[in-house]
Amino acid sequence: MKHLACRILLAACLLGSASGPAAKAYELASPNGNIKATITFDATAGTLTWRVASGGTAIFAESPLGLLTDQVKFTDGLKLLNIAPAKIDETYTLPQGKVSTYRNKANELTLALEKDGHKLNVIFRAYDDGIAFRYAIPGTGEIQILEEATALNVAGQPVYWGQTHPNQYGYENALGRLDQAAAFSLALLCELKESKHWVLLAQAATYGDYCIPHLTRADRQSHLLKFTFPIDQKEPIKTTRPFASPWRVAVIAPDDLSKIVEQTLFENLNPPTEPELIHADWIQPGRSSWDYIAGDKENWKGWLDFDADMGWEYHLVDGGWRKYVKDPPAATAYARSKGRGLFAWEYTPKLQEEEAIEKLFGYYAEAGLRGSKIDFFDKLPGGKDTTADSEDTQWGLQVRDRICRIAAKHKIQLVFHGCAIPTGERRRWPHLLGTEAIKGQESDPSPQHDNCIAYIRNPLGSVDWSPTLFGKDGKTDAYQLATSVVFESGLLIFAGQHQVYRAHPAKEFLSKVPAAWDETKFIAGYPGSHTVIARRKGREWFVGCLTAQAREIQLPLDFLERRTPYAATIFQDEPSGQKAAQRARAVTASDTLALQTADRGGFVVYLKTGKESP
Repeated sequence: MKHLACRILLAACLLGSASGPAAKAYELASPNGNIKATITFDATAGTLTWRVASGGTAIFAESPLGLLTDQVKFTDGLKLLNIAPAKIDETYTLPQGKVSTYRNKANELTLALEKDGHKLNVIFRAYDDGIAFRYAIPGTGEIQILEEATALNVAGQPVYWGQTHPNQYGYENALGRLDQAAAFSLALLCELKESKHWVLLAQAATYGDYCIPHLTRADRQSHLLKFTFPIDQKEPIKTTRPFASPWRVAVIAPDDLSKIVEQTLFENLNPPTEPELIHADWIQPGRSSWDYIAGDKENWKGWLDFDADMGWEYHLVDGGWRKYVKDPPAATAYARSKGRGLFAWEYTPKLQEEEAIEKLFGYYAEAGLRGSKIDFFDKLPGGKDTTADSEDTQWGLQVRDRICRIAAKHKIQLVFHGCAIPTGERRRWPHLLGTEAIKGQESDPSPQHDNCIAYIRNPLGSVDWSPTLFGKDGKTDAYQLATSVVFESGLLIFAGQHQVYRAHPAKEFLSKVPAAWDETKFIAGYPGSHTVIARRKGREWFVGCLTAQAREIQLPLDFLERRTPYAATIFQDEPSGQKAAQRARAVTASDTLALQTADRGGFVVYLKTGKESP
């Protein structure tokens, strides 16, 4: 710690003299030294700015920092009181996610500032795969946040990938390249072609004491991206001190997208798991059938029989389920007799206040329901949808917090649909198994959109996309199979008919693909084009590939255990047609598979140790 403090102070002296007598700069480096933030305090103006480099390459040029409150404007006239370095190094586990064990390792620097007797802390963290900062206001009493002066000055001539804003949650805008957009929803992927870097801009640890902003720029030539409050945030943010804002996050990936896909920054920047949820045995990620698209709603018993046959953990009954599940305690008793559980759909506008949420989840617990899929957060408040980003507001996030807290009390698992983006909350609330906040399968999204999800939306947390719906929108069977691997969620809600799954040659694969992973590896890909991801559960590996256009994929198997034989089952596109061709072969870590895909095609590879054919 002492060594780190000396290094920062030395950097301040050296950089300060270069910037002029009134400016002092403080350098914060990631543990491996590759990512460096330089925070500059101008004592004359009383302003704070910062810039970021990766391997010596500029990621952000000088960028402004500051908050405007109803009591003081923390934008200029500031005095620097103190700087305090710290190290973060912890390991924790979660029952769901792209990994099972999380490592949170970073260097931290806090600048304590003051203006007119009011204090502000700005906290920076440097990770090996990114950078983050947040504002904190110490003290007691109420305070209102009017707006931010925060902006990021993206270096070079970036290409942007994401969603235009405002975003219509529940009927989301497609993901894609945004050359002409003036406003972007979070998250935003920046492709810095000149420096061969990818940067994902987003937010972590968002709760009901703040909101989810979007990014705006002055014009289409400007790359100064300002954090802007939601359109539906009609009032200032109302909170109490001590206050800490969400973290602003930049995931930084040189050369390829591997760090974007594999990082766990968003979970790491969230509060620890609530004590009553640590190792809670009732939190059980899994696979679920669903009757919304497939139909056959009254046959809930037949669905549960199918789930038992597949080894899937749950069945989800959709809207109107009370009409055909006449006796919920009897239905859940039958589910338990089969070793399964029931999730049920609910409507968010009926769950705005504590009393309504308590009543519902008390009933769920009494009836034996295992979880709820809660939809239409965009209808808040009062059931009116104005500019379709009300779920980004402080009010919408407070409703989300209430639902999570009360569901935990009653041991009810959750999936949110028609909702705001996740920001790593599953660390605090591991019973929140899935969140939508993406154009999903029911909306017939393009393969170009689908091939952005792993790089923009899924890095923030689980994605409720409804994988593997055969015959949908001209995508091949192999493509649909791959969505169950490429898209990560704590509850994989399969939308197809049980008769189709039972008869499909890939039934055994679908019975094995898990909903929680021990390890994730990015293999290859590019936004809008193709995605290849490998995931491990125990000693078994699952590889999924999606392609917008036909191409040959080289799949090196060097992620496998060395000197260990594996049996591979491969489903890939047939030379012509919708169906998937199945084959088996023995492989080792030294092998590379050359796999051809079709337009709107893909493949899956299931690998298990042993010489036998799977």
